[in-house]
Amino acid sequence: MAKEVKVTGLPAPTGSYAVGSVDLMHEGLLVRLYYPTEREGAANHEYGKLTFRGYNYVKAFLNAYDKSFTGLFSGVFNFLTDVRMPAHLKAQLLSPPSEGSTTKQYFPLIVLSHGLSGNFFAYCAICCDLASHGYVVASVEHKDGSSCTALRRVPGPGVQEGDYDNYKDEFIPFDKTYPMTRPREVRETGFELRNRQVKIRAAEVGQVYDLFKTLNEGGTVKNMLGGGDSFDFGQFKDRLDLEKVAVMGHSFGGGTVVQTMVQDKRFKCGLALDSWLFPIEEEDLEKSLDRPLVFINIDTFQWPENVAKMMKFVERNEATMYTLKGCNHVTQTDSGFVEVPGLAKMYPDPILDKYVGHQVNMDLCHAFLNKHLLNTPEYQGAVPILNGGEGSSEHVILGTNIDWKSAKQGTTPLPLEPSTQNPDQQSNQKPKADPDQPTNHQEPKADPDQPTDQEPKADPDQPTDQEPKADPDQPTDQEPKADPDQPTDQEPKADPDQPTDQEPKADPDQPTDQELTTGDVSKQDEEPNE
Repeated sequence: MAKEVKVTGLPAPTGSYAVGSVDLMHEGLLVRLYYPTEREGAANHEYGKLTFRGYNYVKAFLNAYDKSFTGLFSGVFNFLTDVRMPAHLKAQLLSPPSEGSTTKQYFPLIVLSHGLSGNFFAYCAICCDLASHGYVVASVEHKDGSSCTALRRVPGPGVQEGDYDNYKDEFIPFDKTYPMTRPREVRETGFELRNRQVKIRAAEVGQVYDLFKTLNEGGTVKNMLGGGDSFDFGQFKDRLDLEKVAVMGHSFGGGTVVQTMVQDKRFKCGLALDSWLFPIEEEDLEKSLDRPLVFINIDTFQWPENVAKMMKFVERNEATMYTLKGCNHVTQTDSGFVEVPGLAKMYPDPILDKYVGHQVNMDLCHAFLNKHLLNTPEYQGAVPILNGGEGSSEHVILGTNIDWKSAKQGTTPLPLEPSTQNPDQQSNQKPKADPDQPTNHQEPKADPDQPTDQEPKADPDQPTDQEPKADPDQPTDQEPKADPDQPTDQEPKADPDQPTDQEPKADPDQPTDQELTTGDVSKQDEEPNE
């Protein structure tokens, strides 16, 4: 089981290597690289700070979350900018085999995509663990407006092109216009926005592959963040395995994994963590994949319409699906380990210990990568955590706990609130339907204050001679007592995944105190805050 690194609170990497880390902006593309390094040499390099450009990113995180947190900024800023990650800043890449050795060491590669309103440094625990097992991981910042903020570096007045030490920072704000207004009549507009973004994101993932290729060829890499020659990127030359590249992402990043796998065959497999597939066009969901894809979901987050989209790949035997029991949406981020003081929790507390949940998630990821990316011989047969049976994990469902066949027709971005059912309950217990999306497959539960065909008794607050019996599925102009599960025209019930002025509770895809300075708001088209 992962152990806590006291200096950070994040789980310690479980592999045999120490981990190095460096931030790189190449031709406008910003990534944080994680890679294996020598344990002895790493001791000479301090642990890197988890947050990036502290002030602007912490402020952007809070603004994307809710403006009412302004008064908390000072304390939250000091807390978050103090957090260190279990990765040694600018340590040297693991040394190549000694001269004369008959073996060569090429590192497999992974590109990680963050969630909506999240950021590229919010998945340190996952990235460090992968790097400790010999992968080079690039966590990419998306500049499509879905990050809590994104960095641009530009020359100021009188600064020469390429003099990066004297460039100034500009920040692209989180595009929250649509997510925060949430007009019900423009849901399709939300799809157009998110579909445009997911295609930009997939293109940026492809640019990271190009960056890996440049590094491996020993091409010129100038870090636009400045720092001159403080880190030698030339050490990656001839050390990267461009035939073994995977894409991984969480929430909106999981949707980015699917989009990337559909359009870029350079990626040999994909790992989609608690994915949000609303942004994917139906046409792309119908396309066949010839490379492995895995969905690793959380039992308390998913809903029928979203899982039904994933099942299009699973039923064609192009993907597999697993569900972690007793966890929450931020189990696959750093937020569960770095709890921001003073902010209300966005998700219910996980039943499973956060370190156990992280390790089970990593066990699944490592097993999938060993089988499909590394082609490790002992993983080519039945593997308990992947195939079930003796030795399998009690915390993993092979498949889903969601009754996805009850999914409503049409585009439903996300249910009004995440499922809170017991993770041990199976799919015969359907998650609550979105009250704004009536379905032909199941009748919404009648409001006890609304007369039904079975219950002709009139609502005591509504004289029946003045008002015909209300159809429980048809809201009337005069609706006495509002159904607690049905938002009304006067006061729509706030989506728990959408931060409001009255309620700082963030969207399930929106990062909160549980979701570090790393939000992921991917639970609906209008709301992912990771």
